[in-house]
Amino acid sequence: MKLELKAYKCIFPDFFIGAYNHYMWQDDKQFEIIYGKNQKDAVNKKCKLDKYSFWELKKHIKTRRFPEMDLYSFEHSPLLKNLSEKQINHLTHSLGVEIGKLCPEYFYRNYSVYNERNKDCEYLVSIGLMDNWQKLDNQVYAVTEKGIEAVKTLLLSRLNNIDVLA
Repeated sequence: MKLELKAYKCIFPDFFIGAYNHYMWQDDKQFEIIYGKNQKDAVNKKCKLDKYSFWELKKHIKTRRFPEMDLYSFEHSPLLKNLSEKQINHLTHSLGVEIGKLCPEYFYRNYSVYNERNKDCEYLVSIGLMDNWQKLDNQVYAVTEKGIEAVKTLLLSRLNNIDVLA
C-alpha cells in the first residue's frame, strides 16, 4: 500500500461566507475536499478545474490537511501481470472505471457488448476474469468476482475502505 494523493479540506471564506471562523472546518457543507501530491499541487488542480489563476485563488483559499480522506494504491494483482493494456482496458471499461481513479463502493455497470466474439475478452474468459453469453446477435461479456478483485488493485482507495478491498 502506497500513499498516492493527499487530501486537503479547502474553504473560500472571502468568496462565499464573508467571515472566517474555526467552526467552518467541522461543517461538511462549508468545505470541499481537494487532492494532490502536496498542498500546492492540490490547489493548482482546483484552479484548473474552476478556471481561476493560481495566484487569484491562492489569496482566497484556506486549506487544512485531511489525512482520513487520503488515497492509496495497492500492489497490482498477479492475475494482471501477463495481460496486455488492451485486455486490462476491456476489464476496466466493462466496470465503468478508469485506472488510477477512486474505487467506487459499488460498480454501476458490469458488461461490454460486441457484435461478434472479441479475442481479447475471450482470453479473459479462458483465465476466469470474465464470463460471456450471447444476447440476440451480440456477445456480452461481464467481469467475474475474481476479475473485479484484480481490477480493484488498479484503483485508489481510502484507508477506511482498505479492509473492504482486502
